[in-house]
Amino acid sequence: MPRDDRPLPVIVDNQPIGLLLEAGQGFRFVAADPAFRLLDGSRFFRLEQVQRAAGAMKRALAERGPGGRAACRAC
Repeated sequence: MPRDDRPLPVIVDNQPIGLLLEAGQGFRFVAADPAFRLLDGSRFFRLEQVQRAAGAMKRALAERGPGGRAACRAC
């Protein structure tokens, strides 16, 4: 990935969720979508790594019911 000072958008399922900012030898994620605030400040070496982490977080959030509680699969 070419290095310049411009932030790189992070998009998951066609939704912009944050930005990657250059930080040392890697990148720091800045969440724009509050659903991804747990990843805010995380460091990654490649754009693909943050997309993978955000995709996993999105899938985990989708499994949760309204109000942030885990969905009951036995009910």
